[in-house]
Amino acid sequence: MAEEGSTIVIIIGYLLAVLEAFPLGIIFALVLYFLTDNEYYKYHGKYMLIISVVITVLILVFFGGMILTLLGMSAASNAAAPIK
Repeated sequence: MAEEGSTIVIIIGYLLAVLEAFPLGIIFALVLYFLTDNEYYKYHGKYMLIISVVITVLILVFFGGMILTLLGMSAASNAAAPIK
């Protein structure tokens, strides 16, 4: 196991992928996947990247609609305001 790589790096990577998916989780996964020669890190980096992207998309789908709705409500209230 010691010759494969440090498990603390993998644990930190998965925590970042779940808790801070965009941008830290994606960046960390990309670094592990593309910039290391260690197959252990590449294997886990691939799954970290998948988890980060899926969570980022879910956040954008669920909270993106809410943000757009709030922006639309703000624009609608400014349009209805009387001109002074």
